Amino acid sequence: MVAEALPSIHRHALNPKELFSKEESGVCGFCGEDLHGEVYACSQCNFTVHSGCAENPPSRVINAGKIHDHSLTLLPRQHVTFACNACGLYGEGSPYMCLECSFMIHKDCIDLPRVIKISRHPHRIHHTCFLGPGEWSCGVCREKINGKYGAYLCKICPGYAVHSICARRKDVWDGEELEGIPEEEEEEEEEEEEEGW
Repeated sequence: MVAEALPSIHRHALNPKELFSKEESGVCGFCGEDLHGEVYACSQCNFTVHSGCAENPPSRVINAGKIHDHSLTLLPRQHVTFACNACGLYGEGSPYMCLECSFMIHKDCIDLPRVIKISRHPHRIHHTCFLGPGEWSCGVCREKINGKYGAYLCKICPGYAVHSICARRKDVWDGEELEGIPEEEEEEEEEEEEEGW
């Protein structure tokens, strides 16, 4: 049964609950989506999850070397508001966090691309989880960027940065990650396209 399958994810037993009605509101403690349909709940700590999430819970500890050097641990709580260190946006629900350095991240931000090319800038931009002090302005939306959180940064043009969310907009980025692809190869492809090859 599900309640027996979750001792490492949630301390208490999760028991089936009646269908979650439209009058009730809440989000799943694992995926952060609105609750609906059949759910499992913990009566001791007001923790509720979709039945699918209870039957197939997320990994409790993950190694996310692409985004952070230390292992990240799931904090399965419904009423946690936090600023994601990778994107700078506030989130609610169950973040992954680093117990060594208090780094917190949305589940969806764990796989942010490290190196991309956007249509608004001639060079590649690289993701960093800490932009640093200074006056930063997004090269796409022109709004302020908080240097305490993550963004994309150009290593050639000092001061050029883009919000993580703005850099991944469909009208700005083609969806291709360039980590591991040499820049010379990319430049040759662009020249061939311009010459009509």
